Amino acid sequence: MGTKHGPRTPRQKYGEELRLRRITAGLTQEALSEMVVCSPTLVSHWEAGRRLPSSEDARRIDHALGTDGFFERWLRDLETKYDENFAAVAELEQQAVLIQQFALTLVPGLLQTDDYARALFEAYRPNHRKEDIDKEVVIRTERARVLDGPANPVVWTLLDEAVLRRRVGGPQVMAKQLRKVADMAEAGRLRLHVVPFEAGAHSLQQ
Repeated sequence: MGTKHGPRTPRQKYGEELRLRRITAGLTQEALSEMVVCSPTLVSHWEAGRRLPSSEDARRIDHALGTDGFFERWLRDLETKYDENFAAVAELEQQAVLIQQFALTLVPGLLQTDDYARALFEAYRPNHRKEDIDKEVVIRTERARVLDGPANPVVWTLLDEAVLRRRVGGPQVMAKQLRKVADMAEAGRLRLHVVPFEAGAHSLQQ
């Protein structure tokens, strides 16, 4: 998704603005870290867009740089419903013109039906609450809407045959899931390839 010089994520723009404001204030990362009460490494992560500050950290940043709540307000707009280690990927999906994905065991999240996703969440969380599962399914469904727009990205999907054979959620759930993938491929919304078992060991599986 994207290239080395591709689109910046919102958190990268946030970090770049933080770096520019820090430099304008004549502060090093070390100096800012002392004022915010954190490590210089954490400031480096913020400026690179790898992490976002907490609301309390953002408040201290505003105080240190005299930015009158600017970074704390912007942070509220960047709050994500995804886990931190996946948030950047979700942001880039919204900007991507090409998505390439390979799956060895399960249908990729962007292609999952509600019932398939629900069956996975329930399997991964044996002590789950129904409302938590409902929330996760909605989040995954909303993420997949990136494929529905008129400027939707080109999606190349390579599946191992095991993905098609592994029954998730029972026969009806699996049949509906496979039908969705097939319909998307037939409609040209998905460029689909399958590595069959008979191919044996294959370089694409590494």
